[in-house]
Amino acid sequence: MASRDLCIPLRKKHGRLANNLLEDQSQIESSNLSLHESGPCGTFVGVYDGHGGPETSRFINDHLFQHLKRFTSEQQSMSADVIRKAFQATEEGFLSVVTRQWPMKPQIAAVGSCCLVGVVCGGFLYIANFDDSRAVLGRAVKATGEVLAIQLSSEHNACIESVRQELHSLHPDDSNIVVLKHNVWHVKGLIQVIILLHKYLIVVLLVGIHVLWHLLPFYFHLLLFDNIISFL
Repeated sequence: MASRDLCIPLRKKHGRLANNLLEDQSQIESSNLSLHESGPCGTFVGVYDGHGGPETSRFINDHLFQHLKRFTSEQQSMSADVIRKAFQATEEGFLSVVTRQWPMKPQIAAVGSCCLVGVVCGGFLYIANFDDSRAVLGRAVKATGEVLAIQLSSEHNACIESVRQELHSLHPDDSNIVVLKHNVWHVKGLIQVIILLHKYLIVVLLVGIHVLWHLLPFYFHLLLFDNIISFL
């Protein structure tokens, strides 16, 4: 559990090669979670599963944590609202990039990224997920030595009926917001996942943020898929 005495900066960023192109990014930040020295300390873990190119996942890797620190500073605490605002600011920033680059680089509109974030701060675990990456808690069973996998995040995929219903409610005038093709549901007939920062400029923001239990004591592995990151 983070405390002022344990606020030692740790920063790691990684990329993963996919389809001969480094589309995926991940990062771990264990330090002050605000711009002020007196701000809360904690650990931030992000996994960004890029699609169609590396631009979106790299942008998230460079900007999301900085936005989170800014909003934490403004509110003087960590909260689900801080994380939600950081997601929104990152999305708006990337859409500005798309707008500027569109005339010279129209393919920029065809890239996107899933985004899965875990934040440990003040004894609480926050999970924020956009699209179909998954956060899993591994809990050891002392009697058998087995590890039980407990899913912590909800997924945003057009194959899930509740997601399709939410899309219809957000876009009541668009009869093609979800289309069944070859027995598989797709957003606008193009993609299954609801891409963050938005592939084909489909502006849909479905971010599930879960404030999980008070971590006492703080002994667990948090596995973030598709990339897998674990920490104690």
